[in-house]
Amino acid sequence: MAEITNNKFVKGMVEDVNPSEQTPQTYRYGLNFTHLTEQGDKYSISNEDGTVLMNVTFPTGKRVVGHSVLNTDIIVVLAGEDGTSQVGYIREDSSPDPTYGFYHPVAPVDSLGVPVDDNSELGFKLSHYVDCVSRKVIDGSRILYFTDNLNPFGRIVLDNPPTVGTVKEEVQLVFNQSFPTVNFVRMQENVAGSLIPSVYQFTTRYV
Repeated sequence: MAEITNNKFVKGMVEDVNPSEQTPQTYRYGLNFTHLTEQGDKYSISNEDGTVLMNVTFPTGKRVVGHSVLNTDIIVVLAGEDGTSQVGYIREDSSPDPTYGFYHPVAPVDSLGVPVDDNSELGFKLSHYVDCVSRKVIDGSRILYFTDNLNPFGRIVLDNPPTVGTVKEEVQLVFNQSFPTVNFVRMQENVAGSLIPSVYQFTTRYV
């Protein structure tokens, strides 16, 4: 006798919790519906905080040519058409700058320790993007390492910025050194010397 009714499950329970893998006519459409706001501070597809609009104003004529993220700081390298440049960082804190908002100028500084934006000693140009790497050392100092294929690669200690007038010397990674030179004076035949005929190369090292 054939069964009139069949109370068995055709398939097992769908255990995949990914909404995109659920079969049609399931709750996947509801799971994909989220309430968003223009401020980005309420819900999101990834269940994480959204982006927040920050009040940031750079010095007049300056544009970003490099950046590096270090913890809660966004370190930026700025350059202008007039050849001037500056380094600073963006941080959302409780003490925004009255002029620049959450942008905090750092380097270079004048003799009083006040950051300036009309100095060209850093040598950054709008035509050369700056590759940056940053780190925080054991004593808490923040250091930005940079190279732009134009100037010698260097580093800036944000908590001890270079001073106007000595910026080049303070940011350089490789210190200046003198190389030995050998000048040919004359050749004497039939004279015993301490150097045999050969090719000589000289290298330098820090001692």
